[in-house]
Amino acid sequence: RKAKLTVVASGTCGENAAWTLDSEGVLNITGDGPMADNNTNQAPWEAYKYQIKQVVIGKDITYIGKFNFFRCSRLETVTFEEGTKLERIGWGAFGYSSLPAITIPDSVNRIDGYAFYYCSKLTDVAISENSKLESLGEYAFKADTKMTSLYIPDGVTKIGSAIFKDVTGVTLSVAENSYAQAYAEKYGIAYTARPVPAAIIA
Repeated sequence: RKAKLTVVASGTCGENAAWTLDSEGVLNITGDGPMADNNTNQAPWEAYKYQIKQVVIGKDITYIGKFNFFRCSRLETVTFEEGTKLERIGWGAFGYSSLPAITIPDSVNRIDGYAFYYCSKLTDVAISENSKLESLGEYAFKADTKMTSLYIPDGVTKIGSAIFKDVTGVTLSVAENSYAQAYAEKYGIAYTARPVPAAIIA
């Protein structure tokens, strides 16, 4: 018989944002607007972070705060409710976590510095061609040595220094003659250039 799902802990994590952790290790973030920023190892669920296996971000959350999931070493999945309004992933938000893969919602326009640094299991960061992403912060994927590719959308116009510091063997997919292509050349990162659709050129 399956054990009954129980709430392990709950609380607030932003002015209008709340969290609940259940007995299966699912952390649900609900409410609306931004999640609060934190210092390292001081997230609201700090006492329970080694129980967190899955994070579900509610559709009306707009910002994942600084260091929110830092050192969540049992984290397996992060999912976003359909129709998500998430716009930004904060500084160091998933740093040193065990996250193996993530799909960045198309609504996200900014990924801050160090957002995924030292994620030693991270192999796949999925970004679609419909992404609104404009900015990638410095060292965002530093030391993520299992990553081999990253799609950078046409609309990206700002990339901080050395987003793949201490990573070898990664290939970027960039738009031809784009800011991202110039960035890849500057930092000696392998890339493949995709032709820009005629509609954009016109």
